Amino acid sequence: MYCWIDPDKNNWILKTFDFSSRVLINSLIDSYNLLRLSGTCSHRNGQGSKDGVDFTVTMALSRNALKKDVSRKAALDTVVADACWPATRVHAIYPHVSDICPRCNTEPETDLHTLWTCPCNANINDIAISSTQQYVQLAIDGHTTYPCLWLRGICPLILTAVDTADIAHNRVYAYIGTVPQCGDWPSGTYFGDGSGGPHGSYPTLRRCGVGLCLLEPDGTLSFGVSYKLPGEIQTVPRSEVSALATLVEHACEGSHITYIGDNLPVVEMFNKGYDHCSTSANCDLFKDIFRHIMG
Repeated sequence: MYCWIDPDKNNWILKTFDFSSRVLINSLIDSYNLLRLSGTCSHRNGQGSKDGVDFTVTMALSRNALKKDVSRKAALDTVVADACWPATRVHAIYPHVSDICPRCNTEPETDLHTLWTCPCNANINDIAISSTQQYVQLAIDGHTTYPCLWLRGICPLILTAVDTADIAHNRVYAYIGTVPQCGDWPSGTYFGDGSGGPHGSYPTLRRCGVGLCLLEPDGTLSFGVSYKLPGEIQTVPRSEVSALATLVEHACEGSHITYIGDNLPVVEMFNKGYDHCSTSANCDLFKDIFRHIMG
């Protein structure tokens, strides 16, 4: 048996390897990153990152929109790594080099001046520049408190953290039609789906919903249920698995069920059987599914 106590004083006890390692691995990575940030926050333009970094937001543009634009991706990574050298930075090492901005020749070229306040930025014909000029005053006001954000593009976790009080702890159903009691759902063709909601692209804001219904042979709706996905893990794949878990829990013993969902990885995972599902990211739900099926 192995035990680890994380920085939040949570005890992680590993009694078996029959579980998804992703949750533990992600927690170890988060713990390591937090320990590293306690030191790196004192580096140049690192202030504001001590209490955590939202890496999903920080790396979103580089990983997605700029995936195929190598030159822009490299430029963005250079900014994030604080590898830019404005004139004031060069001047601090080589005093004979002027610290005045070579573009506008009006004031010292600091990081803030280069990225936000230089009047010559208005002459740059690039949508990435013109569309963000509206944030110049915010950058001026916030760059001393969060230089990691305004001068390096590193998003502090505290700025994207949200209240989790709205996350459901249990399944609370909204009913459509006359829904049978648990254990009495009849044989038939059921359709299930999950959604990440209006903020599905942002993990800390994502709140998933689940829908499940039975259609009659002629295509008319027999009944349906919907509910908020319970628990802190709010992912669309989990909501899809939850729909199937709800179905097998409510189906009557001996029923013949045809289930249709649009998440191919979830369907393929289920078709590979219990052993494969037992080490997946949503192994707890899959275990419930197979427990109900196998009795």
